[in-house]
Amino acid sequence: MSIKSEYFNLHDWDRVEFLKKIEFEDEPSKWELLDHIIQDEEEYDLARTEASKILEIAEIPIHIKDKITKTLIGVIENTEDYDVKNYATSAMVNFVEYSQIRTVAKNLVLNIDEDIDIRYNAFDVIKKTSDIDERNEILKKLLNDTDFQKSARTVLSF
Repeated sequence: MSIKSEYFNLHDWDRVEFLKKIEFEDEPSKWELLDHIIQDEEEYDLARTEASKILEIAEIPIHIKDKITKTLIGVIENTEDYDVKNYATSAMVNFVEYSQIRTVAKNLVLNIDEDIDIRYNAFDVIKKTSDIDERNEILKKLLNDTDFQKSARTVLSF
């Protein structure tokens, strides 16, 4: 039985437990499954957040990382589920090398109307940006933001 079939034969909480079980397994087909789960609005929300948690820390093969990048952006821009959006934003830190991810993170962190937790997850992406000029440009804008003044100043001082 394929990993996808095995997953879809399970019910809500069992799906979350299944994802925890395969998180560190060397199973190439799990990436397509995780990509599918996070973008499926009909999927159990805790399974979607668990999939994002895995993507945040995993070493993802480059051939699927491009696709997952697009999926994460689509989820962040379109989902109405707060937790799913928050965890997808958190997962972006593992995709910081993509300019599209940095643009989304920039837009989120600079948006004072965005939820503060989502903004801080986006801030983590900005902190890890390797282009110092790009990073500092955003951090300098945050010096005028009462929620981020101290954090931006701390990162700028390093």
